[in-house]
Amino acid sequence: MKANDNRNYHTIITSGMSLLPADVPEDDNEWKYTELMMYLPSSWPVNKEGIEKFNDYWPFGWLRKLGKFPLEKETWFCYGDTIPNGDPPEPVAPNNKFTSMLLLPPIRENEDFYSVRVSEEKTIRFVVVSPIYQEELEYNLTHGLEALLEKFDEYDVNDIVDVCRVNTCESKDLITD
Repeated sequence: MKANDNRNYHTIITSGMSLLPADVPEDDNEWKYTELMMYLPSSWPVNKEGIEKFNDYWPFGWLRKLGKFPLEKETWFCYGDTIPNGDPPEPVAPNNKFTSMLLLPPIRENEDFYSVRVSEEKTIRFVVVSPIYQEELEYNLTHGLEALLEKFDEYDVNDIVDVCRVNTCESKDLITD
């Protein structure tokens, strides 16, 4: 969905990830079918013709990569999951220092959009993919998602991709608290 007068950001959503069920534990059936989404600033090129270099393409590439991940790795996604770019994690693109992706609820959307019931047996959940820095990943693993989200609030970080955004956990003493 392209940016418009009501939404000053693009919304890109996977299509097809929910065709097959993820390998979820029985008590987590609500996460059996998911689709991913990412928010890009209105200045980000989203037409095939406008994407000329990898610095513009990486969000689309990550959605494609993550869309295959649950089936290939026999796993599933839910809010709070993190996916590093390698081991050890490396920047996801030359134009930024994000090393991982964090999965969040689509709080920008109407609550009715968190999930869509498509049949009696199938409900699709939507998950926002948000890039994070290595220090934020480590902080999340040490202190938990709620503490990281508090850092985001403190620094006014939102879920629209901003390759120049502040690293909310850059100080080493934050990680060892």
